[in-house]
Amino acid sequence: MVRVHPLLLHFPPLVFFSKSSLGHRGGLLAYGLRQLDGVGGRPGWSWIFIIEGLLTLVCAIPGWWLIPDFPEDSAKWLSSREREQWQARLRRSQGLTGTPVPFTRAQVTRAFSDWRTYAYALM
Repeated sequence: MVRVHPLLLHFPPLVFFSKSSLGHRGGLLAYGLRQLDGVGGRPGWSWIFIIEGLLTLVCAIPGWWLIPDFPEDSAKWLSSREREQWQARLRRSQGLTGTPVPFTRAQVTRAFSDWRTYAYALM
């Protein structure tokens, strides 16, 4: 069994909380872009979508080539030990998704007759 480094277990919550604390900067940017009302004959709210959309494209297009799909395929910077660790972690997190599980009409009926399905849909 491959042993996972303890820091890897704490990394996802770290990313989550760092991203949530940076959320207030988006509002500040939106406020500044809203002040462009009338520039180029466009209302201020449209500049928010234009500028933030362009920033998304600038970050997403290189990401298409830079972010690997799976560790065994294209993560060339990982050592063989690190690659094994990530593969073991992926296998643990996937659980039953990689195995063929029979899907029946009774499961669908049970899901749509459960009140929690509709409560989650309303949230």
